Amino acid sequence: MSSTPPSSTGIQIKPTKEEIKKQPWKYTGYRGYSSWVASSDTFFHVRKFATLNARVILQLQDDICVLEEKLQILDEIYSSKESGIINNGSFRDDKQMERVETMNDLKQKLLEYNSFINSHTPLRARPAVPKEDSNNSYAWHYNNHGAILDEEQAYLTHEDDLMAIRPQEKGSLRRFIGRFALARRHGFFRRNPDGTENFQDPETHYLARLDRIDKLVSGIILLAGLLMLVVPLWILEFVTDEVVRLGVITTFVVLFLVVVVTISGAKPYESLAATAAYAAVLIVFLALGKPGP
Repeated sequence: MSSTPPSSTGIQIKPTKEEIKKQPWKYTGYRGYSSWVASSDTFFHVRKFATLNARVILQLQDDICVLEEKLQILDEIYSSKESGIINNGSFRDDKQMERVETMNDLKQKLLEYNSFINSHTPLRARPAVPKEDSNNSYAWHYNNHGAILDEEQAYLTHEDDLMAIRPQEKGSLRRFIGRFALARRHGFFRRNPDGTENFQDPETHYLARLDRIDKLVSGIILLAGLLMLVVPLWILEFVTDEVVRLGVITTFVVLFLVVVVTISGAKPYESLAATAAYAAVLIVFLALGKPGP
């Protein structure tokens, strides 16, 4: 297949949107797809190949079992009375070449087996890719139809086998704002490719500014935390009845736990630890409060 070389002047003529849509495999291709995937950990997910890895591990295990059985047979032969004088108590003086070769084969196979398991174990521990993250990839391929060969994007259909390169814990608030911001395609939360990547259609190929979404979520969480501290203190200052004051504290402790669990993405024990610390602050304020009349 022949191709036309770039202009000798070094000036590249940008394709039109119509040309990009007609030949996405030329103007977008893996250059555009790779830049989009690399722009966020949310988009960067690949297959674990769990079944294939399991099959290879099982094969290596069987290879070792065969060598183990062979070594056991050799040991029995060399330990029998009929074998003559053979030193079975030394590696250095072992003259039985078949046993020496079997041990060397075992060493190589065990090294391969152990290395394979050690490299595969962290992959199995990675959580599954959230549905919304895989949907982002489907949306990219839909908007850039034909940019990547169908057979080469089919890995996305193995949803149970997908893993994120760097998994991230997301709270409900982070997921909601992320979906809302990207669905609206607000300019504050996205940037168009620049430099040599500007051959892509900016309407269908843009990079998410997830750092700004994260900052917005952090700001909301900080503001909510500040209000959860200040508001009950002011309420307790003007309430004298001890039962009512205890009810206020109980209400805000429960509310705080709900907020932490739903919007922060914290683990259960982290949520309980944060709630306990929050409750301790309110209890201290209750103890230091002015006694009722």
